[in-house]
Amino acid sequence: MNAYIKYVKKFNEVCEHYQMHKIREDEQVYDPVNKPVIMSAKLIKEAFNPELFSDDALFSLFNILKKEMMVSQESLIRVYIEGRLSAEHIDPILYTEPNENETFESWISRATGGERFCVIVNDTERWSDYIFQAVSSIFAPLRKILGERNTFIGTCLFIGNYGYTPFGVHLDDPYSSVVHFHCGPNAKEMSLFNKDVFEKIEGIKYRFNMDKLRPYADNWIIEAGDIFILPPHHYHIGNTPQYSVGMGIVVNRETEDRLENMLINKGIAQSIAKKGIDNLIIEAEEKNISLSDWLRASRDSYFTSLYEKQGLPKAGQSKRLHFDEQEAEEISKLDQLEKIITKKMADNGGDFWSVGEVLAKLSRDNIIDILNDLLEKKEITDKYELLSEDSIYIHRQKNFNLLVRFIGKTNNERLYVNEFDTFIINPSQEAIQVPYYKCKINHNDPFVQPEALTSLGVFTFEPNQLYSFKAYEDILDFGYENRNGSFLLIAHSEAKGWISWIYDRMSLQPVETICTNLSASRIQLYVRLLGAMKYHGASTVLEKLATSDYANFVRWEAVESLAQIDSAACLELLHQIAREDTDTMMRETAKNSLRLNGFDVVRED
Repeated sequence: MNAYIKYVKKFNEVCEHYQMHKIREDEQVYDPVNKPVIMSAKLIKEAFNPELFSDDALFSLFNILKKEMMVSQESLIRVYIEGRLSAEHIDPILYTEPNENETFESWISRATGGERFCVIVNDTERWSDYIFQAVSSIFAPLRKILGERNTFIGTCLFIGNYGYTPFGVHLDDPYSSVVHFHCGPNAKEMSLFNKDVFEKIEGIKYRFNMDKLRPYADNWIIEAGDIFILPPHHYHIGNTPQYSVGMGIVVNRETEDRLENMLINKGIAQSIAKKGIDNLIIEAEEKNISLSDWLRASRDSYFTSLYEKQGLPKAGQSKRLHFDEQEAEEISKLDQLEKIITKKMADNGGDFWSVGEVLAKLSRDNIIDILNDLLEKKEITDKYELLSEDSIYIHRQKNFNLLVRFIGKTNNERLYVNEFDTFIINPSQEAIQVPYYKCKINHNDPFVQPEALTSLGVFTFEPNQLYSFKAYEDILDFGYENRNGSFLLIAHSEAKGWISWIYDRMSLQPVETICTNLSASRIQLYVRLLGAMKYHGASTVLEKLATSDYANFVRWEAVESLAQIDSAACLELLHQIAREDTDTMMRETAKNSLRLNGFDVVRED
């Protein structure tokens, strides 16, 4: 028994109902449009535990929808307020945060402003791995009865207290039936109409007037925990006067003709869209593949992908973190990645760590596509910086930098502390191991000599996995002798400090500090030059620089240069820094300087 079927006590009754109908259908050629075999509705009381689709599952789903809609323009939910479609109510639902211990009902009622609402989410299996796993597991026996190759599953979530279905009495696709799992907590009424009778009384004309149509309806009351089988070929409408949640599982049986169209329109068309006809022809010619072989391979590949998704064609892969697999495939160019990164960081206050969700979905193929895109445009040589003989930047934007780092033996006898927060991906097909160290640097005063590095052995980068490392804490020895030609993709933040430390590779002892910012290093030299020249016209600029939020070692250089130009102004400046500077190192250094020169550190002006 799987982890989900335990919630469903009477799914065997669902299977039996479909099996009896299939026996009748099999007496003739399956053609639900021209020769339909009418299936009867069925209500199964107390059939499942509504906790199958609990508040936690719903909150998780809407959390993912929010993140997905940040990166795409696709409208993933429909909202009706007082019976009318209301696009302006989507944002309040997505961006209203739940209160602590708040129920899903309370939250979504508050987000919709306390009005009568209907929220519909199609294809929930695309976004929720939990729903995908639950539905595919529960419906596996039914797909075997109906035929796995021809039977596909989808989902549709209805939430609200909307009264009658906002789009009135309607007819579903003739190839599809719907198994309603009613989670409640309140009951729902479903009204069904015979197709011939409904059309004879001009039901379409009056499809919003249930007072007129009710005498012709077959009415069913569905309570929490009930399963209701809604067959095709019946006009129907739901009525939910009080809040309830219902998960509709769409069971779609395809004919061979329609399967062939699916193969052509989705399987083959997607291959052409991804690679292009010319590239496919060249590829087939190089491999000496005939048209029949290519079609056969395309067919097998397409149906294999459907099989892997267990009958839910629109489902994302389980390995997906918060993003649909299809969207990951679309990131094949740097400008696409840049757009998504920019949006993600903007929505998270510029937080570098927030981009982890984007990077986690990059597959090896995505990375290869990005690199190929750069080569095709010849932008590697025109636009991107060579960091060293082992590293090259391929992209830079605010607080996000992307580089390729090759792994291989180096003659450098020193290890450099990383001043960036980083994400690292191994896009190869084999694990990569590099020596791994921890360092302890005083973040408040990085000039204080730290302890020796602590060796943690080797770090293993597994293929297609995302890893994170913090600035000034982790050192990875990429120059260690390893397989030449291996490389890692590294994304890093802006520098977390102006200086860093160098360690001896053999003894692991700290050797010296270095300025990690070339601009700051050059400004420091310029400031020193002004002091040596005793240029009085620079006094105001030096005072301004010394009290700025720039690198503290450059600020202190400005203090020392001011001392050579105007000692009285420098004394006043030292008292100011000692009293009120926010930088601990600057404040303590100023106090020590005053003491050494015999001045009262706590003097008030």
